[in-house]
Amino acid sequence: MKITFDGFWLRDGPISNATVLRELLRNWVDLYPNDDLTVVVPYGFSIPFSSPNVRYKRVPKVLHPIFNIVFVSVYGFANKSDLVIFQNFVGLSKNANLYIHDFIFLDHPEWFLKYQLVYFRLMRFLAKGLKCQIFTSTESEARRIKRFLPNREVNKAPIGMRQELVNATPVRPSQLDKDFGKFVFAAGRDDPRKNLNIAIKSFLSCESVNAEFKMVVLGLSEQKYLERHLDYEPSNVVVFVDRCSDDELCWLYQNATLFVFISLDEGFGMPVLESLYFKTPSLVSDIEVFKEITGGNTNFADPRSMHSVRQALNSILESTPSPHQNEMPREIFSWKNSIEVLRNASK
Repeated sequence: MKITFDGFWLRDGPISNATVLRELLRNWVDLYPNDDLTVVVPYGFSIPFSSPNVRYKRVPKVLHPIFNIVFVSVYGFANKSDLVIFQNFVGLSKNANLYIHDFIFLDHPEWFLKYQLVYFRLMRFLAKGLKCQIFTSTESEARRIKRFLPNREVNKAPIGMRQELVNATPVRPSQLDKDFGKFVFAAGRDDPRKNLNIAIKSFLSCESVNAEFKMVVLGLSEQKYLERHLDYEPSNVVVFVDRCSDDELCWLYQNATLFVFISLDEGFGMPVLESLYFKTPSLVSDIEVFKEITGGNTNFADPRSMHSVRQALNSILESTPSPHQNEMPREIFSWKNSIEVLRNASK
């Protein structure tokens, strides 16, 4: 089988986009070594890995929609591809598979800048007008996309764990002392949707809890947080870690008493899957997609209510959460399943 991939985000794109492409390629090569894979990438991108049956075609870097409509489409036609796999922006191909990460921008335009909305809305326009099969990572997101593209079939192609994190060797982050003690681990980034402010304030308001635990906040520096939240008074029980390696991330999951991820909305939510993989007890948002990923087998709180999050933190930490309460549904969320779904789309 011949497959052409949109490699626009292969190396330097958003984490979610780059992860999907890298892991699809790695696992595709392992599962189907006789398939012929062509990846179209912009000039200047370094290649993350090589394989005898993966060819990289370098082309000028232009806006992603133009990149797909022009370059990926041309190579898909020239290669007589059985499948052409695009991300977010579909191109011109009779065998187009379009992987859409999410349509959150249509449900919550208030979270995005005007130029981002113009750019993202082109995603919907192309998906509505051009022939393609549409895929996304969860049933929850498939239903959302279907609301905005009612005449399209949207299928679930579940994603899995990153190989780098699975193979990581735990290393304590340098920001944490050797005798750091018990801690709650919260993840996110400098984005209101990730809701780190509620997680931090809820933790600080649990006096009986933060007398015994500290909180490690990954994805945001203290300076950035102070710039956004002028009412925050620096506390020695909250440690900000701007970024970390996969080895350090592995250590955080393995040593945290509780993982907290109370994002307001997600198309998937990779940190939730990671916490399941490491069997870290978790407190996550009471939203549809997280119930799907966890099978409902975790702790939930209303992400818009500090009272709900604080109450959940108190209840969980006072009872010493079991490290075995979460089990990753490996038979569902795997790259093998995703590849089978995509590959079968050509039949």
